[in-house]
Amino acid sequence: MPEISPEALRQLQDHTWPGNIRELSNVIERTVILTPGGIIHKFLINEDSKDEKSISDFNSVGLDPSLQKQITNLEYSYIKRALQHYKGRIDCVVQRSGLSPRTLYRKMQLFNLNKKDFQ
Repeated sequence: MPEISPEALRQLQDHTWPGNIRELSNVIERTVILTPGGIIHKFLINEDSKDEKSISDFNSVGLDPSLQKQITNLEYSYIKRALQHYKGRIDCVVQRSGLSPRTLYRKMQLFNLNKKDFQ
């Protein structure tokens, strides 16, 4: 389990958390997944990335496209961002995502993502 720096802890305490416990849980999970190393210096709170739609805001999810298409789009975005964050290092993406190497490679092939494009 990663450590939390005093600055990151203050960031959590200062945020108003309009999404309550679900928002907090999603922020912590996303930050742990996308933070290399053993210390969290800053949490990835949605207001820090205004162009990213919050996956905790289920009210904004429409019924079109289909659920499967939305899941596929989310998987693509997640894997692409993880590859960008870890600069194409498959071992880091596997460790943080919980996917097996085989599943990650299969999904990368499906989404036409090449680790060399992220190095």
